[in-house]
Amino acid sequence: MAVFSAPLDKARKVLVLLALVLPLPVALSFAVNSVQEDIDGFADLVARTSKLQSVVAYGSLAEPANTLGNHANLFIAPQTRSLQVADLQSKLRDLATKSGLQVQSAAEIPKQPGEDELEGIKIHMEMVGPSTALMTFISAAEYAEPWLFLKALQVQSGDQPGMQSATEPLLTASADIWSALPPASSEELLP
Repeated sequence: MAVFSAPLDKARKVLVLLALVLPLPVALSFAVNSVQEDIDGFADLVARTSKLQSVVAYGSLAEPANTLGNHANLFIAPQTRSLQVADLQSKLRDLATKSGLQVQSAAEIPKQPGEDELEGIKIHMEMVGPSTALMTFISAAEYAEPWLFLKALQVQSGDQPGMQSATEPLLTASADIWSALPPASSEELLP
């Protein structure tokens, strides 16, 4: 019996060590993934903050529109106000439709007296679609040009007759989206 017990003791020790060591890479993998998600979230926050600061900086410098150069695409194209509103509504409708949402309505929200923000256009949209389409739309809007900023978002269950989806429940989303107007051109600044 003594001949067999020595190898069994070694085998038991090896098994105990393996049982202790094998979960370590799995635990480290979860820890690294968690840290990576935090880093990605922070990087996204920094990018969005930088984007907002850029718009604020251009607006506060009040650079004439004709000297914005390659930054002109960050603002709504200079034209009449009604065309700017129509173009922005059209762009938002296209983004929503391409994302898989049904646009119920889109209308300009007039600037309220005392609102302290740069000159821009704010559009209120009502949309219906699955949650994945809503997330796709929000992501597309974040990276669109001219820069778009989601000012408010309300999401509700979209249980409406005739609006059933076999794969996902539908949601009704209400969003306020803002975009900056270009600073006044030098021609407009002249008396």
